Amino acid sequence: MGENCSDSCTCVEALADIIIMTLLSILQMGEVWTEIMSELEQENVRPVSPDQEAIETIHRAITEDAKSVILIQHDLLRAQNDQVRRQHLGP
Repeated sequence: MGENCSDSCTCVEALADIIIMTLLSILQMGEVWTEIMSELEQENVRPVSPDQEAIETIHRAITEDAKSVILIQHDLLRAQNDQVRRQHLGP
């Protein structure tokens, strides 16, 4: 990632790589929490109210993160398609 961006294509690709790695980390944490919530439910463990509120907050955050990932994926695809179109049109 410490490469020199000699053209906009390289910079866009480097930025996309960084974004994807960050989002992957966020989604992995969300997956861990989803598994924890599922295991609690399967074991019929009912958390005390403060813990239940924390779990609900985490669940909302996971859902919002997933929505953000989808939006960013669409933006990256759109930027990639725009870049391909510009390359085909020439200078």
